[in-house]
Amino acid sequence: MKKFFGILFLIIGIFGIGIGIVALTDLATRNRSLEGQIQNEFSESYNKESFEQQAIGLALIGSGLIFSILGVIMIASKSKKLKNKLTTIDNTQAASIAVPPIYNNLNTSTQSTKMDDVLNQIERLGKLKEQGLITEEEFQEQKKKCFA
Repeated sequence: MKKFFGILFLIIGIFGIGIGIVALTDLATRNRSLEGQIQNEFSESYNKESFEQQAIGLALIGSGLIFSILGVIMIASKSKKLKNKLTTIDNTQAASIAVPPIYNNLNTSTQSTKMDDVLNQIERLGKLKEQGLITEEEFQEQKKKCFA
């Protein structure tokens, strides 16, 4: 929703800037014409209208800039939140992949002790296999039991 309003504000801002520029360009063109110069010299109401048109043009440009900046900020903040969310998801997935599933249920205080026991058992099984006292199948079966 924030992205939608960001785009909407950006469009309104660009539209406001465009209309403000058109108003100021029209005023400048009218003041350069011969009729405009004569009116400018002799008509007080013409001067008032020119001043009002100039004020409206500048106000439209200013508000257009503000709306455009707000729109860009809203769009950028949405993208930043999405990026942070994706980074958090990636970090969570990486953490769950980095920890072998057999150790997820272990208590942190006994985790290193149990891990040492498992590694010692596998090491002993490996020596028995090297000596030919157990087969590869028996080694794999006993290793699975150590992790269970």
